[in-house]
Amino acid sequence: MTRPIPPHGSEGRYNSAVNRPGCRCQTCIAGLTRARKRRTLAQLEGRPATIPAAPVTTHLATLIARGLSAKQIGIAAGVDPCTVIGHAAGKFPRIRRGTAAKLLAVAPQRPSERGVMPATGSIRRIRALYCIGHGPREIAARSGLQLRLIGSLVAGDRNTVRVATHDAVAAVYRQLSTIPGRNDRVRARAQAEGWPGPLDWDDIDDPTGKPEKVIKRHLVKLPVAETRAAEIQHLARYGIDATDIADRLEVTASYVRDQLRGDRLPGTRTKQLEAA
Repeated sequence: MTRPIPPHGSEGRYNSAVNRPGCRCQTCIAGLTRARKRRTLAQLEGRPATIPAAPVTTHLATLIARGLSAKQIGIAAGVDPCTVIGHAAGKFPRIRRGTAAKLLAVAPQRPSERGVMPATGSIRRIRALYCIGHGPREIAARSGLQLRLIGSLVAGDRNTVRVATHDAVAAVYRQLSTIPGRNDRVRARAQAEGWPGPLDWDDIDDPTGKPEKVIKRHLVKLPVAETRAAEIQHLARYGIDATDIADRLEVTASYVRDQLRGDRLPGTRTKQLEAA
């Protein structure tokens, strides 16, 4: 079973794997930066990124005993089947909080008994596609879903969707989420509504997850100066220009240069004075 390659702009694509090198393009570096900011925020709020995996392993054993395969569980939860297999075997002592929530949400029923699932992920995916210019007709044509259903989902009028609908939306999202669309009307609507785009989500199916746009507003109120300084050093090691680093971290270029030279302590507004 081959793992799908993570999309550009994600921490997974930045990191290397057994069968591929890590990607160091600007989009993936930005994705790594966002992921680290999210982890910092979670730690400051007392929400570690990972939790003990034992309850998930027990739950997966129940699902498998009731006749579900790892692939079926993965589709229902929106999780890679390889991850399901690993945790079902108890290979990993800890699991990501969002992944655990998705797996625990899968009901211990046989596939024939499952009909619907939460619409949260489908709504977020379609709205995110609107943000980058993909309209309802294009989404409907690629997914095979009716225009009326697309409109109902983007309006947030549904609490649940059929599993087949979820899978169809997820499939078209994988196709289009890294490709800019041409529909300026839906892009303007998404901007007016304040909907998050594809890169704003860490876990788009997690009902408790917050988009990056929301997280940024909280980050400025938290003591993350040391984390920002570490990110400056990290990005500089890959040859990123001080101006580009400043744009990504929302600081001035002079602040970045002072950090790299060691002339300024993290979070301070004045340079360090040389010892007499």
